[in-house]
Amino acid sequence: MAYAVSRTVDGWEEPQGAASSWLNHRKSERRLTLKTGRIVVANDAYSLECAVLNVSEHGACLLVPLGAVTGDRFTLFIDGSDKACACTVAWREGSRIGVSCD
Repeated sequence: MAYAVSRTVDGWEEPQGAASSWLNHRKSERRLTLKTGRIVVANDAYSLECAVLNVSEHGACLLVPLGAVTGDRFTLFIDGSDKACACTVAWREGSRIGVSCD
């Protein structure tokens, strides 16, 4: 599937599509981060590793294994941070998930 480029941030190009429609709805600017993290689902029923592509004060873009099941709400722990973030999924595109932090 081919994508047209909608925005470039620090050399990273974000494709147009479901994810890019949220660009204008963000409360704060996202910063490229490339960290690792852990998604904890359903009251610690299970967890999975993820990559944190970018973060902001109000949300993040995550890369999860293709086919991973997260549900619409989960807790995110970013490696190197002692804070947990209660997340709500705003959009999904392939293995990328855009979340807002409560």
